[in-house]
Amino acid sequence: MVEVDLLRGGKPFPISTQNLGEYRILICRGDQRPTGELYAFGLRQRIPAVPIPLLAGEESPILDLQRLLNHVYERGRYNLAIDYHQPPQPSLSQDDLEWMEALVKQ
Repeated sequence: MVEVDLLRGGKPFPISTQNLGEYRILICRGDQRPTGELYAFGLRQRIPAVPIPLLAGEESPILDLQRLLNHVYERGRYNLAIDYHQPPQPSLSQDDLEWMEALVKQ
């Protein structure tokens, strides 16, 4: 199982750990459940590349999620569909908002 949580609203999947970051990727291999691997990251960080579990005993290929997301964004021309002049919902902290506005200006 691979769960990618990039949502900024709502409640994240409950995990009994603190300081997880804003976004998470949880990977649970069928032969090792309920144990899993957690990849946590923040808004300003690159989405980590993660191993994708296959069958037990097989090597897990590494998926570069940031590269994949960038490719989909560019190919889908989301820059034409999203109005970045509107405030994000839910709102960002003032520091993150200033950081985002600087990125949009680039």
